[in-house]
Amino acid sequence: MSQILNPGFAMSQRLPQFDDFKARYPDQIASKFEEERFNPSDADWFLITSIHYAINDCCAYQTDMDKDFWRIMINLADTGDCEDFVFTKRFLIDKTGFSLNCFVPVICERKLNGDTHMVLCIRTINGDFISDNILKPIMKIDHFNYKYRYMLINDTWRGVL
Repeated sequence: MSQILNPGFAMSQRLPQFDDFKARYPDQIASKFEEERFNPSDADWFLITSIHYAINDCCAYQTDMDKDFWRIMINLADTGDCEDFVFTKRFLIDKTGFSLNCFVPVICERKLNGDTHMVLCIRTINGDFISDNILKPIMKIDHFNYKYRYMLINDTWRGVL
């Protein structure tokens, strides 16, 4: 398996829950995507993993099956589903000064049960890593039993090549 995720074709259908999220959090959508990867220092990794574990450990998972409502969790005592975990981590990472282009939400399929899931892809010069709310450590993309379907580029979901 490739160590990086590459964007391809634009998704043909709109995701109403994303359109709603984008309207409420326009600053969380990269305005101009550039193929960007960063070379994280030890301090960068410490900060990123601290955010990853803080959100995973403090926020409780709760599905919103009735209405898939994407949001940024404001309090560490909040509950949310996978999209909320991804966008909350991305929001906090953005506040530290990292480029949103290096932290890309990815819709995937869990091969175990076929469920649709969202993870945060961390794009580095050493390959792509995944921050997930299900599996605790941040690991390279090939350590997950996921089929990567779509990634958010600018304000468009694109198929993963």
